[in-house]
This record gives sequence, structure tokens and C-alpha cells, in this order.
Amino acid sequence: MKKITCVFIVLFVMLALASCGGNDSQQIESESSSATMTETVEKVPETNDALYEFFIRKWIAGETEALYSYAAESVESLMDSDNFVYMLDSVTKLGGKFDSVKKTGVTAQNGCDVYSFTAEFENISADVILTLKDAQIEGFSRNVRIKEGDGFTLDLGGGVKEHYFILENDGYALNAVYTYAEGNKEAPAVLLIPGSGPSDYNSTVGLLTPFADIAEGLAQNGINSLRIDKRTFNYADSFDVKDAVAEEYYSDFTAAAEYLKEKHDKVYLLGHSLGGQIASELAARDSEFDGVILWNSTARHLADVASDQLSASDSANRAVYESYADTAKKVTADSAKGFYYFGASDYYYAEYNEIDVLDNVKTMTSPVLIINSRGDSQVFDADISLWNEVADKAKIMLLDGYSHFGYVIDMTDPTALYEIHEFPEELMTAFLEFCLQN
Repeated sequence: MKKITCVFIVLFVMLALASCGGNDSQQIESESSSATMTETVEKVPETNDALYEFFIRKWIAGETEALYSYAAESVESLMDSDNFVYMLDSVTKLGGKFDSVKKTGVTAQNGCDVYSFTAEFENISADVILTLKDAQIEGFSRNVRIKEGDGFTLDLGGGVKEHYFILENDGYALNAVYTYAEGNKEAPAVLLIPGSGPSDYNSTVGLLTPFADIAEGLAQNGINSLRIDKRTFNYADSFDVKDAVAEEYYSDFTAAAEYLKEKHDKVYLLGHSLGGQIASELAARDSEFDGVILWNSTARHLADVASDQLSASDSANRAVYESYADTAKKVTADSAKGFYYFGASDYYYAEYNEIDVLDNVKTMTSPVLIINSRGDSQVFDADISLWNEVADKAKIMLLDGYSHFGYVIDMTDPTALYEIHEFPEELMTAFLEFCLQN
């Protein structure tokens, strides 16, 4: 396994609902064929194969309401019909004109048939996994890839537009979205930096897309932004044990920052969770940024936070987790051997251990805003109290009631992640005022 998958945040990076997990999968079909798009008489699908064909026809035709009646109880328990339809239609809305579907295989997993296929649209390719059991939908996930070329632009209304394109860096093609107020491309701009895990450009968790919500809210108030996929989202298999923070963050987000600098005189960094620590490091390396926002982040070591998170649900093994954290914090480039702690290799920690968030904040020449929430279950009192050491340097806001991703929801309730929620006005106002006043 070559992935960097730190457990600092529990991320649901795709719209996945499958309840037929397991590792005892058996390949029962692996053929490439074009799915039939039309039928003279619509039949009620009684088999998984028939439902697969029916699903594609209805999805591509925009008749997704008809599919909810085939949702299994596990899906119905997570979302209602409206949210189910949104989950499917959001892909086709982004895609534009439909081109073709190519089935790449079917796999048996614990009584389910897992169908994989690629839907080609004018703007995107969508790699889809559809999990079916007894002619019911048990799961759906998709991975969108923007097509090479000049990209495409969507009008969000209210003078706000989004340009979707590929950001090329180090041989990787990363999905990127530039959100802007029409006729206001010379306004200030914000680079959004996500937390740990293989996050897409929206920082998707369930049906929540916090970075998309933030980007639109910024643009509605005259501030442009850029968000990109983390390299680990589409290229996790290309990572080896020695790849670390530079490959996960520094290289790609430095390239993204340069993209914004070419367009804007003022560029800000907004880092979420571990992304806040990365933002502090990027700002320490480049004094040209006009301000830095550390949102629901911490100055504590990644391994200490991961240890506390695991201990909160498994207190019996607290000593073990603390031992792992102590070891990870002592790793150097010379001592790393390829061991893993909390999902990251010791080579990763060797590079990460060079980050000193508090020192970065203390030495910044640009303004700093630190925002944490008492309702955030991913951070602890120690994370919040540590910011007191930089109270004379940064503006610190401690808010009540917000989850790790900002929404007023219970992150431990899966159903809350599969509902559409408004991004809190108080948080958006804090971001806006910082960028417009500094």
C-alpha cells in the first residue's frame, strides 16, 4: 500500500453508501461494452443486471426520481429522495452533454454485485461504482475527472462563475476550480487548502461540500478563490513509502498559489485542519501572501491529535497510541525505515516534524486569523489553549456549535452527512471580513 492516509480527520471523500463491504471479492466479469441506452418498453428490473441497465438509462436521462424506489433500506436510512436525486444529478449537471458509457467490470462482494463503469460527458469523465443486491441499490460512488484542454465554465448565478480546468504539476493532472465574481477577476483571491486524507477539490464529506460553499460565498462578496484536488485523491497508488508532505501538499499547493498570483495582487491562504498547518508553513516559506486563515486547525503535532482521537473511542489502548505518537515525533530523515504510525509512514513524519506552527505564526509578517469551534469533535482543549501563545500576533476567534467542517451538524450521525446544509453565515462573515480588511 502506497497511500498517505492520516487519521487526523475522518473523511468521506466520495459519495459512497455501499453496505456490502468485505475483502472476499471474486471477479465474475471484466469486459468492456457499451450499455444499452434505450428500450421500446420499460420493464421493471428484477435482476441486478437489469437494474444496472435501468440505472444508467434513468441517470443519464435525468429521470433520477424513478431510481429512489429501488434504494435499499440502508440507503433510505441515510437520505431522503431529494438528497438521493441531488447526489446523482450533481454529476450530470457538471458533466454537460452525455457521450457514452463503458462498463469495466462486475465484482461479487458478500452477496452484492459491484458494477464499475465510466460515464463520458462533454466536460468530465465520471468513474462510477454502483453496488446492487437483490435488484436494489446498496451503494453509489463516483470520481470525477475534468477533461484535458481549456476546461469549461459554469454560471452559478448572481454574477458568480466557476472555471473548471486541469492544473498540471510534477506530471500530475489535478482537478481545479477557479471561482470568481464576473468582471472582478482583479479582486483579492483565496487558496483553499484541505485537511488530511485524499480530499477532492470540494473537501467532500458525504453530500457536504464545504470548500464549494465557501468559494461561492466568497465570490458573492467580491473575493475569488481556487481549490484543487489533493494529489492523494486520484493518484494514491503512485505514492510510495518515502513520499511525504512535499508530495501531498507543498508542491501542488505552491503551484496553485502561483496560478492565483498571476491573476491577483492580493492572495490569501485558508487552511482547514491539517491544511491550516500547511498554510502556516507555506506562508513561512513565502512572505508574499497577504494573510493566512487557520480554520479548525491546531498547533499540536499531528500524531498527538491522532492519538487523542483514537483514545477517545478506545481508551483501553491509550498508552499504545501515546507510545506511537512519541515515536513518530522523534523520527528523522536518517532514522526513518518505512514503519507506519496512524496511517502515515515514518518518512512522512520525518518531513512533517520540521513544521513548527507556533513559530510560523510568530514570525509571519502578514495578518493571521485563527478560528476554532467548541463543537468540533476533531480537536481538543489542548489544541485551543495552545493558541494563547500567539494571541499577541494573531486574531483568535473561538465559536460555539460548529462541526469540524463548519456546518451545525452532529458529525457522528451519518444521516447528517447526507443532507444538504447551509454553510454558517457567522463563519463566512469572519472569512470575508479578514480578507477585505487586511
